[in-house]
Amino acid sequence: MPQPTNKRSKAQTFELSPDQAKAVKMKKRIFGLVALAFVVVVFFLTYDILNRTTMPGKKKHLPTSITPE
Repeated sequence: MPQPTNKRSKAQTFELSPDQAKAVKMKKRIFGLVALAFVVVVFFLTYDILNRTTMPGKKKHLPTSITPE
């Protein structure tokens, strides 16, 4: 009885032309720059929001907000 062959078990190698390799390298560089810009923007927004927010209990109650009993 013949053995079933598994076509996926063979490793496939891909040869890229120099132009294709240059294009892939450029796309990786662009992706890296966009990812880095995204991380920088997220950190900047986080820092900005944290500086504008006061922690609960740190700010004294304003006299106008307390109603006399």
